[in-house]
Amino acid sequence: MTPADVYRAGLVRTFLAQGHARRIREARNISRREVATVCGVTRGAYGAWEDGRREPGTEAALKLYELMALLTGDPELKVKYADALPATRAG
Repeated sequence: MTPADVYRAGLVRTFLAQGHARRIREARNISRREVATVCGVTRGAYGAWEDGRREPGTEAALKLYELMALLTGDPELKVKYADALPATRAG
């Protein structure tokens, strides 16, 4: 694991804690199960991360980081992208 990996894992944990991952997931109409599959964990485990009851391990956090960077189009996960997305699904 590189220092950049440690940084990215910490960044995505903060992203989760601030509710950005949930908002992005919901805005993109992606289920918790789908995100969990990408991260290699159960839906319940991912839900616990999103709800703030647990934090992802480094390997899973890096997978989530890659997904969030892809969905936001920003490898630095700058909050401005998350804040620009609607908090709920249209529908």
